[in-house]
Amino acid sequence: MKSRIIRMLMAVAMLSLAAAAWAQPVVSIYDLQQDLIADNTVVTVQGKIVTAVDDIPSGMGFFIQEPAGGANSGIYVFVGTVNVPTVIIGDVVDVTGMYDDYFPSGAPGTGLAELNLSVPHGGQGSYTKVGTGQVPTPIVLRAWQTKTANRPEAEKWECVLVRHLNVQRTAVDPGFGEWFGMEFGFIDNDETRFDDGLGVSGPPAGTQMSSVTGVLNYTFSEFKVTPRGQYDIVYVGAAPAPTLEYAAVTGASSLDVRFDRPVLESTAENPANYFLDLGTVSTATLDPGDPELVHLTLAAPMTPAILLTLTVIDVQNTDGVAMAPEALQFWGGVNTVAFSQYPDAGGDSSAVAGEILTIKGVIHSEYDVWGNHFYLQEVNREGGSRSPYNGLEVYAPAFLPQVAEGDIVIIADAQTEYYNMTSFTQPFYYFEKVSSGNTVAPPEVITIGDMADPAVWEPYEGALVRVTNVTVVERAGSWNFYAWSVTQDDINWLKVGDMGDYDYLEGLGDILNITGTLRYEFGNFVLMPRRDADIEILYQNPNGTGELPAGARIALAQNHPNPFNPTTKIGFVLAAAGEARLEIFDTAGRLVQTLLAANLEAGRHELSWAGETAAGGQASSGLYYYRLTADGESQTRKMLMLK
Repeated sequence: MKSRIIRMLMAVAMLSLAAAAWAQPVVSIYDLQQDLIADNTVVTVQGKIVTAVDDIPSGMGFFIQEPAGGANSGIYVFVGTVNVPTVIIGDVVDVTGMYDDYFPSGAPGTGLAELNLSVPHGGQGSYTKVGTGQVPTPIVLRAWQTKTANRPEAEKWECVLVRHLNVQRTAVDPGFGEWFGMEFGFIDNDETRFDDGLGVSGPPAGTQMSSVTGVLNYTFSEFKVTPRGQYDIVYVGAAPAPTLEYAAVTGASSLDVRFDRPVLESTAENPANYFLDLGTVSTATLDPGDPELVHLTLAAPMTPAILLTLTVIDVQNTDGVAMAPEALQFWGGVNTVAFSQYPDAGGDSSAVAGEILTIKGVIHSEYDVWGNHFYLQEVNREGGSRSPYNGLEVYAPAFLPQVAEGDIVIIADAQTEYYNMTSFTQPFYYFEKVSSGNTVAPPEVITIGDMADPAVWEPYEGALVRVTNVTVVERAGSWNFYAWSVTQDDINWLKVGDMGDYDYLEGLGDILNITGTLRYEFGNFVLMPRRDADIEILYQNPNGTGELPAGARIALAQNHPNPFNPTTKIGFVLAAAGEARLEIFDTAGRLVQTLLAANLEAGRHELSWAGETAAGGQASSGLYYYRLTADGESQTRKMLMLK
């Protein structure tokens, strides 16, 4: 569903997101939806029917219902941002997962009821297909019954397959793919909010529908009926004519065109219905598995970096209603990373921000703060020197399992400026892995002092860079978002992220050469080393990690590696000798293990944990918290065990 990235931040901030994996009572969805089961409890539901599948990569899962249907019979199953659900509508499943109330808008029970299976998002569990069955008949409801303003009634139908009759789309556009439909033919007509969260576009304003079916979803504090496909919308008369959603280049002489609804094959495959201002369409082929997507080939290759206009006429929907002529623009050819990054007149945003273009690049890094991104650089230095403007961030958690450093990829997307970081963001218009094992160009050596002006840093965002002979001047902590800082001249500092897959524990006075991706976050440029090999230690101060920030009595380091399997190390520093305790808790706040309860000398200490519990067993995969208590102070951090 939309913006599930927020879940990552919530997992960091909330301590009680889950219960122990060994507590798995078999319950009904009715029990869960009527708040008979406590939040953050691992439960099992058996023999439930899949009613809708959410494969939009920003957050994926599926909706299930009790076979008997009715009020309080539906719930959402969240599987994460990487793995596409392997179920289809009509499958019967058993699910074990963390029951929680996702993103409540106030009192408990005001969020989306779900079973969270994603370990990185604070959940745990799995699902199994056990058969196929009959999807419950949609419940026919009036608009007032699914309105957020009438929460007690709407809550009963959350995640249930429902149907509204006699709906006319209004002219009000709430944005984000949502639309309003007003009832007609009733004495007390009311309004329903609909959503394209499952990839189904709404009809034009004024269109009348005899019925609209969908699951009642809850996102961003609003209840929304979400159709699963165009088959869920039944029109009064013929369906609306198709309209264009996008055109995007897929190769030197090919592009894809997507319509908002299924189109008639004979009209979609007529090349005479497509006009390109600087080229000729030679063939048009309707995708065999997607009746809204048409693949075009051109008589000659496109020239990259030229803005093209495609006009489409006379393509019909499956009812034979032809579209009016419609045109849209996109950047032609397969372009370089530098073309995507080169700035506008303001010197910050890309000159092609918000526009559709296709980029070819080699992955130079596939790891960052949350493990959701990879970063591209030029292939064989196409388009000139390696940098500046030789890096591009790509948000693509769903694609990470299939890519690696050295892969060459082609991606078509609308360029975005995500909090001033030039990016491509899934779902993409087109994605292709061309080859693997390619050489990643060496990093560009930069000087921190020369980068004092943010405008000078800007050309290097997303690029692989290197700083040499830097000295560690600040250690990581909660006060600096767990980044540490280095300098070359004792005046200008560069932040270094501590979320890479490296074991190095920074020490004040250490002298290093560091390679990494330059990322813009929280108003600062941050260097993100990828691995231990990216940090070359020229000198290691034997007392460097024993230093504490001014006024601090203790300092607790981030465990490393993190995530870990099977062992991780936890370091900390004490300002004075005395009793210290280092404890590990699960996400329900229960003590899992006491690693330390002893008197220690002042200075730096480090312990290892391999998942042993106080009861003599092994902790399961999941999110844990470790707390250091000493000298009247305590600090807590999180860590993730993967098995």
